[in-house]
Amino acid sequence: MKNKLILIIALILFANCTALFGQLPEMALMPHKTHSQGNGTFAIKLQLLSNIYDLKSYSVTIQFDSTMIETHPDSISEGPLLGSTAAPTFFWAAFSPDSGTVYIDGAILGDGITTGDVGVLATMRFNFKDPVVHGESPMKFISVRARNANNVPLYYDTLNARVIICEYFLADANGDGTINVSDAVYIINYIFIGGPAPNPLLVGDANCDDNVNVSDAVYIINYIFIGGDPPCRVCY
Repeated sequence: MKNKLILIIALILFANCTALFGQLPEMALMPHKTHSQGNGTFAIKLQLLSNIYDLKSYSVTIQFDSTMIETHPDSISEGPLLGSTAAPTFFWAAFSPDSGTVYIDGAILGDGITTGDVGVLATMRFNFKDPVVHGESPMKFISVRARNANNVPLYYDTLNARVIICEYFLADANGDGTINVSDAVYIINYIFIGGPAPNPLLVGDANCDDNVNVSDAVYIINYIFIGGDPPCRVCY
């Protein structure tokens, strides 16, 4: 009887939690992990992942390592989700370069109109600092607030992203910033006809066996053409 009572209580708690958390939007920074060698720009999207029907407005504060990457309010744009309601929207963004903090607010201005789908709330474009600093910059939510059509605030857990700036990409044997069949050819030329070595040498060690040989070229070819395993790690 005691065990049955515990089971009933657990089921009630689970049902109540499911109902509660089903009302909470899940917001995330996408992609969760970005790799680069510190060239060009990259975009991080603020995205609503859950199918929430009562999101009226939101306000987020996001922080990152400003010694590695930077942005500007002009590089932060409204995503299509709020505008998909065909109602007027409010969008505001600011950036504090000293603390590496981004502030974004958005809202649907039409009375009683809320979101009805998943989608992108905002897109942030980032630049790498000059000179490039290699390492990892976590991107984390400092605060997240959302309001429903009745202007009631909803608070919820969030997901973070990471930006990893690599000095070298593993398996990029020729150092051109991409992994393709030319890297396999580069390794074969190095091994069999005395071509130049990958620089540094172990950047060509695609399978992480601490050697650069023909098996690495085969590994890369399998990865590119037949869906084989990717290089054993991203950064060297």
